[in-house]
Formats: sequence, C-alpha cells, structure tokens
Amino acid sequence: MTSPDDRDDAPSPDERPAPRYGQYAPPPPPAPPAPRYGQTAPAGAPPAPAPPAYGQPAPGQPTYGQPPYGQPGYGQAQYGQAQYGQGQYGQPQYGQPGGPQAPTGFTGAQGAYVGHTTAARPGIVPLRPMRVGEFLDGSFGALRSNPRVMLGLTAIAMSAVMVVAVLVQLAVAKFLPGIVKDIAGTSSASDPSVILISGEDEAGVFFQITSALLMVLVTPMITGMLTYSVSRSVLGQRATVAEVWKACRSRLGWLLLLTLLVGLGSTLIVAAGGAGIFGAYLLGDTVSVGLGVITGILVGLAAAVGLVWFTVRTMLAAPALVLERLGPVVALKRGWLLSRGAFWRLLGLYILTNIIVQVVTGVLSVPLSLGLAVVMFSTTSILALSIAQGVLYALVYTITISFLASVVSLLYIDVRMRREGLDVELTAAAARLQDG
Repeated sequence: MTSPDDRDDAPSPDERPAPRYGQYAPPPPPAPPAPRYGQTAPAGAPPAPAPPAYGQPAPGQPTYGQPPYGQPGYGQAQYGQAQYGQGQYGQPQYGQPGGPQAPTGFTGAQGAYVGHTTAARPGIVPLRPMRVGEFLDGSFGALRSNPRVMLGLTAIAMSAVMVVAVLVQLAVAKFLPGIVKDIAGTSSASDPSVILISGEDEAGVFFQITSALLMVLVTPMITGMLTYSVSRSVLGQRATVAEVWKACRSRLGWLLLLTLLVGLGSTLIVAAGGAGIFGAYLLGDTVSVGLGVITGILVGLAAAVGLVWFTVRTMLAAPALVLERLGPVVALKRGWLLSRGAFWRLLGLYILTNIIVQVVTGVLSVPLSLGLAVVMFSTTSILALSIAQGVLYALVYTITISFLASVVSLLYIDVRMRREGLDVELTAAAARLQDG
C-alpha cells in the first residue's frame, strides 16, 4: 500500500508493471455517467456499449474461473505473492495469471461445476477439478514420474532415521545391562540368558520410541519437499533433488513449527477427551455405573470425531506453507479456509487413501516379516535383528509417506482449482513452459 506522499511518484499506467498473483490490480478509471432519457451524450464521450446478447457476460464482468488480471479468484483473496515453489529463470511462478483463456469445466452459475470439456494434461493429472480415480492415478503417477525424489529422497531420510534408532537399540542392549535388568524387574543376576532376553526386549522398546520421535521430526520435512516435486509434476516438469532442496530448505523450520502447532491442537483434543472419560468414571463411581459407561462412550466418540475433524481442516496447511511461501500461522488459516465447504470430500478421499496405504503396507509386510522371522530363528545377534527390523520399517515408510504426500498435494491443487480457477493459471504456466 502506498502512502499519499508516494502516490505522486508512482509510475504512469503505461509504465506500471503487471500485478503479480495475490496483488490487486489498480482500479479502472471511472466511466462518464450515462445521459438520462431524452438527453444527448456530452461531446467527446465514448458511445455506450451495446447490451450483451443472451447468454453472454456483460462488458467488464469476467467469467468464473478467469478473474480480472491481477485480482484473486472467486472465493478467496490470496496471501502475499505466492509462488509455485521458487520459480527459476524461465519457469513461471505458481499462480501467475496467463493470457486470456477460457476456464475448463465451469459452466454453471455461481461457479457450479457441472461437467468438463477436454482439459490440458501436461503432467500427471488433467488441469481441471479431478475425480476420485484421477487422484489415485495422479498419486501413483507422481511416484513414477520422479522416483529419484519421491522414493529416493524419502528412502534416504527413512534410512537415516532407522540407523539412529538401531544405534540407540544397540547402545541400550550393550551398555546399560544393569538398567535393563532393573526395568525388567529380574533378580537373576547369575543367569545371563535372562538378562540378555530382558535387554533385547527393552532395546526393542527404545527402538520404537526413538524411531517414532524421529519420524515426528522428519516426516513433515520430507512431505514438504515431496509436495514441491508433485507440484512440478503437475506441470509436466521433473524436479531434481538439488532443485527441491533449494526451493524447500528455507521452509523446513516452518514445517516443523507447523507440525508442532497441529500436534498441540490434537493433544488438546485428546486431553479433553481423556478428562471427559475420567469425569464419566467418577460419575459412574458415585451416581450410576450405567450412566458413567454411557457418558464415557459418548465423550470418547466426541473426542474421536473432533480429532478427525481437526485433522481434515488442517490437512492443506503444509502444502500452502510450501507452495505459497507462508508462515505457519498464516498457513494454518489458509488451510482452514480452503477446507471450508470441502470437508466431506477431503474426508472421503483421506479415508480411501489410508485404506489403500494399509493394504499396501500389509502386502509389503508379509514377505518382509517372513524374512525377519528367518533372521530371528537363524541368528541370536542383536545387530542382525536390528538391521533387519530397520530395513523393514524403512521400506514400508518410504512407500506410504511418498503416496500420502502425493495425495495431500493433489487435494490442495484440486481445491484451489475448484475455488480459485487455478486450472486456468496452471494451463497458462504449462503453455509457457512448453513454448520455452
């Protein structure tokens, strides 16, 4: 926003640069008033435009999905100067308006999506609001189109997590036998096999704890980098590991802070549910057991529903943080606004995705678990068992995290295409990339 002092130094309309995505274009000059009935127009005034034909928009009124140049799309004002990642030389910035192109798919009043014509498909999905099958096809297509980033980068991160977890497990089993024996509650110091078994059990617990804590820290960072890769695959581009790192390294800390904020909200919901269940227990102990049981069940269900609702409403915050270059708090607000009115669609696709993930995990776990069982029965080495367990977890997490990141990224893009006409801008960006 310019101050009154700066307005005199502002460039003329011919020199003023075109506004970037997220900025409002300067308002057009006011038109001269139309002459009243029976009066002639003043000299030098332009003739009044003819009334539009039936079915055509009036002059100066944009069709839905094609906002005026420099103004945000229908429904939301954009936050800042959002870029589709960090655009490089010769590549368009995310959401920059292209030339005058008709939107695809929006033909009804009030932006209702009543069908689609043939849409451009430069990458893994068509540039229009997607159907369920296209989400799944696009998610697997993101893995196929750029496996070096989607699978390779994730595998490196998961391997690093498992290496640290295995080292902690070995340290617990080797250097803390006395503490392990005290935790296990054994007094058979003369029986080394009891101490060994106890140490292995406790070391396994430390492996689980360490890997879980590291996953909480690493997963949002990996997901953010995969989001950038998916966004380039939508435009038919294949981002390299160096490009992904350059675009996302400044976002990693914000992603971690966003994860902590979302985790805090989830913890508060769970804590409220736990407090309600404890209150129901006291109610059953003092008033009626049946009333306490019913109250506890209702409170538990309410907490579960609240947790699912909060998860869905904050699902799109991470892609917004990475692709629109937002801070964590603003990204939370942005994700909250984008998910408004799309809750059931997001929930259904998220449930379907998790079912697929569970099936894939089960299919992968069967042969890997059999191999782990063979290792367990063929050796007593804690190192061999730890390595086998780490490999199992790394492979499973690599597939599931990559697939989930692809789905969430496409959900974000789909919501923006439905609400803000992002398909028009992506089509123009893809055309500029193809033209070189």
